[in-house]
Amino acid sequence: LRILNETNENWLGIGASISTSYLINEFEIAQKISYLVDDDEIKQGKHSPLYALEVIPFNHERVKREGNAIILAWQHSNVLINRLKASDFKGKVLIPLPEPHLLIIE
Repeated sequence: LRILNETNENWLGIGASISTSYLINEFEIAQKISYLVDDDEIKQGKHSPLYALEVIPFNHERVKREGNAIILAWQHSNVLINRLKASDFKGKVLIPLPEPHLLIIE
């Protein structure tokens, strides 16, 4: 996950659950995450515990223009990557687990 710490860019955190909050804390990346993105309407407009990151929907304007995303809900990476593509996201997508790798969506 060096790529997050080696850049001054902000990242979208994809997924807003207890496990994603744990990963943000464990990887010490809260300062790099600008928003959390989640389909769950109950979570949208609310804030994550501990770091108070706002949860936005995939169709939010910021998803289209942010340019960097980390899939915190890595167990659902395939579905979430497709959601990013459907939302017109373009940019880097970091999947941290089980083996970190970086994708580019163009």
